[in-house]
Amino acid sequence: MKKTNITPILFFIGPISFFILAFTLFPTVMNFWLTFTKWDGVTPPVFVGIENYRKLLVDSTFWLSFWNAIKYVAFVVPLTTFLPLFLAITLYQEFKFNNVFKSIVIAPFVPSMVVIGVLWRWMYNPFVGPIPQLRALDLLGNYGTALYAVAFVAFWQAMGFYIYMFLAGLGSISPALYEAAKIDGANSLQTFRYITLPSLKPTFAFIVTMAIIWNLQTFDPVFVVSHGGPGFATFTLVYYIFWLTFYRFEMGYASTIAVILLALTLMISLLSLKLLGER
Repeated sequence: MKKTNITPILFFIGPISFFILAFTLFPTVMNFWLTFTKWDGVTPPVFVGIENYRKLLVDSTFWLSFWNAIKYVAFVVPLTTFLPLFLAITLYQEFKFNNVFKSIVIAPFVPSMVVIGVLWRWMYNPFVGPIPQLRALDLLGNYGTALYAVAFVAFWQAMGFYIYMFLAGLGSISPALYEAAKIDGANSLQTFRYITLPSLKPTFAFIVTMAIIWNLQTFDPVFVVSHGGPGFATFTLVYYIFWLTFYRFEMGYASTIAVILLALTLMISLLSLKLLGER
């Protein structure tokens, strides 16, 4: 029996395996251990058992951040699913300046969220903002609208990415299907319902799953645009973790919320894949 030389295999998978263990698995295990401790980041951690989990159950700020994160996802995900699909179908048609419009829609995705956030914070400013209609609203200063104003910034930046994902999905559909439907007398709505949508099912599964993960773990828009304000109105789970870590120095309790966020992300992602993905 011929022996397999594993040296080349180890040469290729060794470095990436080391990075996965060092920067993903090991920090995850350490973070889980810190949930059972009280630690300020300076003195040695003190073991407190499940005290952090008990505290979490009665922490009103945690529950506010939790529901803010859910509302944030519920607002952004439908937008990143349906509006980019409509625009992708429009841009997939052949017309003059098609490539120009494709370049325009992807442009917001190129700058970092810091640049985009500063731009929209200026636009939302009720005193010097360039949109007169927004001056009377003060979207970032209103408890009822601040979270959705921040969420719209994240959607606006990422919309071009989702459009290109849908364009890639549309490009993978065989033209023969549309030709056969045309011969059979199917109209545009029927073609869209029975050919386009079913063929885009894997694309939908990818986009919805990634949108849930990215927006459930959102931090940059909140940090740059609203700083969590007004009050705690735009606190999300990740921003609350950041606030506990760098303002309150409660590393153990912040690690507990991070574990809850990981479990929530996995649960929702698996559920979306189960509902939208293919076996």
